[in-house]
Parts: sequence; C-alpha cells; structure tokens
Amino acid sequence: MIRRIREYRPKVPFRGFNDTDDQMNLPSEVIVDILNMDFTPTGLKTVDGYSEYSTSGLPTASITGAYVYNKKDGTKKLLVDSNTDVYVEGSTGVFSSIYTGLTAGYMGNYTTLADFAIRFDGTNQPLKYDGSNMLTLKIAKPTTAPSAAVGSSGNLTGDYMYKVTFVSKAGAETNPGPSTSIVSPSSQQVDLSAIPTGSAEVVSRKIYRTTAGGTAFYYLDTIPDNTTTTYTDNIADTSLGTTLAPTDHDDPPVGKFAEVYKEYLFVAGVSGEPTKVYFSHQSQPEIFKTSATTGYYLQIGLNDGQEIIGVRTLRNILYIFKESSTWPVSGITPDDMMTTSQPISNSYGLYHRSIATVTLNSGDVLVGLTKHGLYAFDGYTYRNIGYQPDVGINITGLINSLDPNKLDQAYGFNDLKNNRYILSVTEAGQSYNNKQIVWDYRLNTITVYDRKCNIMLDWNNNTLFGTSEATGKIYKIGGLNNAGSAITQRAEFTWWRIGGNQDVRFRFFNVDTTLQGNYSPSVTVYIDGDSISVPLNLYTADVTTSSSNTTFTATTVVDGSTWDLSNVVVGMFAVASGGSKGTITAVDDANNTLTVDNWDNGTPSGGEIVSVRGESWGSVAWSTLGGNYRVTKTLDIIGSDSVNLKGRNIKFKISHAGLNQPITLNGISLFYQPKRKIKRVEV
Repeated sequence: MIRRIREYRPKVPFRGFNDTDDQMNLPSEVIVDILNMDFTPTGLKTVDGYSEYSTSGLPTASITGAYVYNKKDGTKKLLVDSNTDVYVEGSTGVFSSIYTGLTAGYMGNYTTLADFAIRFDGTNQPLKYDGSNMLTLKIAKPTTAPSAAVGSSGNLTGDYMYKVTFVSKAGAETNPGPSTSIVSPSSQQVDLSAIPTGSAEVVSRKIYRTTAGGTAFYYLDTIPDNTTTTYTDNIADTSLGTTLAPTDHDDPPVGKFAEVYKEYLFVAGVSGEPTKVYFSHQSQPEIFKTSATTGYYLQIGLNDGQEIIGVRTLRNILYIFKESSTWPVSGITPDDMMTTSQPISNSYGLYHRSIATVTLNSGDVLVGLTKHGLYAFDGYTYRNIGYQPDVGINITGLINSLDPNKLDQAYGFNDLKNNRYILSVTEAGQSYNNKQIVWDYRLNTITVYDRKCNIMLDWNNNTLFGTSEATGKIYKIGGLNNAGSAITQRAEFTWWRIGGNQDVRFRFFNVDTTLQGNYSPSVTVYIDGDSISVPLNLYTADVTTSSSNTTFTATTVVDGSTWDLSNVVVGMFAVASGGSKGTITAVDDANNTLTVDNWDNGTPSGGEIVSVRGESWGSVAWSTLGGNYRVTKTLDIIGSDSVNLKGRNIKFKISHAGLNQPITLNGISLFYQPKRKIKRVEV
C-alpha cells in the first residue's frame, strides 16, 4: 500500500545557535553549527564581507587599538595603534605616525576627558592627544631650581626660598620642582634667573615663595609663557596670599584601562596593585593624588584574591568588575567617593575591552565577556546571553573553546546599524582573536563569524575593524567577499525526529533560497548517521547562437548536470551573464532549446551564459530582484542506488564558499512517506 507523501517544515524564523545540548531534543528550527551567516526575520543570509580601507602608512603588524576622537570644536580624528606607534588618518585611508616608542603588543584602551583623547595599555606611559600632538598624559615637573640672588633695594628682608611649577594647556599644574638655596635680602628685591621651562604642552609657570624664615611655599606670581627665564620679586610678605604650592598633583598611574565618571578619570589595572582603582583630580586627567595614606583611590575587595578586570559607567553609576564580582561606586567629591562593602549578590565580572553599552526595551545594559560566558548586566543582575534554553541558545561549547589566558583581549562592539553586539575572541591554540560571537539583540539569536579582529568602530558612516593578523590592515564592512576572498558559510540544523520508532522513506526537500548569480551551494543530508551531498544549483547553459538570434540550445552545461526544461514554461524569465533579462516565449524540451524575447538590456552576445531553472516559485520559476535570484529548489533524497533513502531521523546542512556568491535560506520543507499511516507531525 502506497502511503501519501507528508510534509515536515521547521519553524521560521530559525533560532540558535546551540552547540552543546542533545540535538535529538532541540526544537526543529535550532541551528547547531553556523559560520558567517546571519539570522533574519525570515531565515538566514550570508554575512556582509569586507574590503580594505587603509591604503598606506600602517606597518605590517596587528592593529592593537583604534579610537574615534571627537573634539569639542567638532573636529573628528581617527587614531590607530600598531606596533610601536600611534597613527592618525589624514586623507581617507592614509595614516601617519603621531607618536613612536611604544612597547609593541599591548592593547590600547581609549577614553576622552578635558578635550583629550587618553590612551592606556598597562605598560607604556599613558598618552593624551589634543587633535594636533600626542604626548604623555603626565606633565613632567621641573627638575632644576631657579637661581636666586639679592637685587636692588626693595621690600624683602629675611631668609627666602623659591619653587616653580608647570601649568599645561588644560590648566593642570604639576607639583613644584626643587627649591632654590636660601637667599637673604635686607630691604632689597630678589632676582630669579635660570627659571626652568617645560615641554611643548606647558603654557605658563607659577612661582611659589616662603615668608621670611618660613618653610611653607605660597603662591607668588605666574609667568604667562614657557620661555621667560628671569623674574624680579619685590612683593612683601604681607601681600602674599594663602595659596600653598601643590603637593598632591602626582603623575597618572600606568594602568591598563580607564573610565570617566563625574569628570574624574578612574584608572585600574596598575601593575602590582590588582585591587586598587585610582581617580584623577576632577576634570584634570593629567594629575592624580597617589599617596598611600591620603590618595584618591578605592580598594575593591582587598582580600578576595581577584584582580580588577574592567571599569565602566552605567546609568550614572560606576561599576568596578573583578574576575567574579561587581562593585558599584558612587560619590561626587573625592572625599565621598566610595564603593559598597560587599559586591552585588550573584554577580560576575566583565572584561573591560569586551564591554559595550546596548539599549534594550528595558533600558541600557552592559554586554560583555565574563570568565563564565557572554552576559548582559543591567546594574542589578546578570543575564546569560549564551545560555537561553527557552529559545534553544547554548554556546557553552564555544565559550569553553576560548583561550582562558586571552579573555582580556576580547573586544566588544555595538553594531547599532544592525542591532548586533559583536565580540571578537581568541580560541585555544590561536595566538590572536580569530572568531566573532555575534548576538542579534533584536532577534535574540547568536551566530559566529571568522573575522580576525582586534577592534571595531564606526567612522564616517562606515563600520571599520582592525585586523588581529600581522598585516597592518583596517577593513570596511560591506560587499560580497572578504577583501577578494570567498566567504566560507555554513548552517546546520538539529536532528529532526520524523519516523519515531520506525523508518520512513525520505523523498525530497524543497529549499527556498536566494542566490546572486549562477552557482551551486552544497546541501548535505544526514539520515541516522549517514550522509549524502546534493548541489543546490541553477541550470545553466552556454549561448551557442549568434547575437541576433534569441533561440538557445544547451550544448554545454556549466554545472555538469542535465539542462532539464521539463518544468520550464512560457512566461518564465531567463538571465544572461551580461545582465540582461528576458521572457521565455517558447520551450522545446525534447530538443533542449528555448526562445527568449523582450530582453531588458539588449539581446545577449554570443558566448554569454543563459540561466534558467525548472522548479516553480509561485506563478513563475525564475525571478530576479536587484540581481538576487529567488528559487524554491527541489532536492531529491536519493542514495547511490538511485533509491529514496529511508530512516527515522534526518538533518539538513547548507554550505558554500564561492567568491561573490552569497546565499539566503528562507525556508525548508521535507517531504517523506511513512510506511504506514501515522499522525501528522506538528512543529
């Protein structure tokens, strides 16, 4: 008895992915292996490719940092770290060095305060950039004392000493340099000479003086330049103010990363101080107070054995992330800056470079990598993005494959254009970031790319990324290939349990797909552990007649298969390789010829390829929209003996790696024949 053919259709949209759980128990729409394909509301599509953006100026080395610097005056600059230098873009894609001498190989982390772009990496001196020059963040204080000598008659009598400080363009003042020797005028003036000058960032200097016989240094006067080296003092003690020379304007610590909070620059990751966070003077990132007893710093979980791995602001609260805990910080002034005595309950810690702020329906959250996986933090609780059993997501296998010693190199980016959080990571056995975990927070799906990326950013309406490979390249997202190479793409579904306790005969798949040309993705069908591979191709043939003739004969079939015109009917479309599309007006299946008229871009020339397919899609079998060819392809499930295969469980995998050959998977239908009457399978 012949049983009627039944249809099994996994749900759309597809979901996942899940590389961990038992595939026999997952929903039919879950993807268990995926590479370089994005989830869409209707299915899957090939990820956008990329092309080279940088054209000259960068060394043959990995890109270890990049930053878009926005000045208050509206000026924008693109900064790039590579090897031992920091570079700035001039004309599009052309870079020149603005700072050299870095110890290579350390990831640059940037922020902005006081109209400076500020860079930390944990090894090199912190740097600042004002749009013209990149200099060390610290302002070196004077190293020599001025000379003091008695001058002509005046207002000073007694023993005096003098000191000098430097003042930067941003108004930050250093601690004073060494004092002069004692000078002892008697109703005289004091002449200062050899007054020290500072670096190019110093715009003025301040002079401090003791009172007669005193030891405290009071503000005396300002030299409003960085060139004058003499000064005459004739100010009586009674005319001095009460402002003392600063003693707590220390150099910035050499930390790994920094964050701005309440106009203070918070710095963590200082060598030898794994639980300490320093903060600068307010609005003055060039000066800190680092005294062990009275300094501006916080100790975070001093004796818990964890180091600080990140610092980030969310909703006007600063959060300090340790390896397995999160600590909120509040306060307005240095005296009331404080953290809680205990971390947030059941919290983790986000690695600094991996953190990106994402806006969900519930508000802003921080998304990033922890030691335990990919999480979102809303200021109160953590949500495991990589483990969501209610929607079939479980990427525990992928997380466990990461190099635990390189988690701090992971980089997170919020792709606002596409509502995606993209995390660049290093797998075990790799020396640099070699994969990207992509969370589409609009669709709540996860996919994987194989881009080698250390940094991503938006710049002049482009999304750029800096390579983690030693090629010195910055790439621009977009296009159908990866800088001239084919995009390797695949998607594999979970097992579909069709037969239950007995075999069924699998007849064919209908695959709803979109191609951009004439090429053949591969479909692999697995049945109870065995597999067959089927090309998902379009029927193509060479034009053999002259350009003035519109009747074509299939003499050479491009993909090696038979040009089957049995299902081609008048009214369908045919497309020539030159881009012209015409309407089929006659079909002779017996002689393998068809006639095409009404070409929209001129009659094809001899030797062009004319493409047509035999399956129907709605009322037409061949359709083009903007160069995309939508087909519903029927794939027979036939073994080597030309007989439909039978079994109980089946799964579907599509893969391709052709140059400029993206694919879209819009839906799948499986048709099978039970051995006896069974109930309809509902998905």
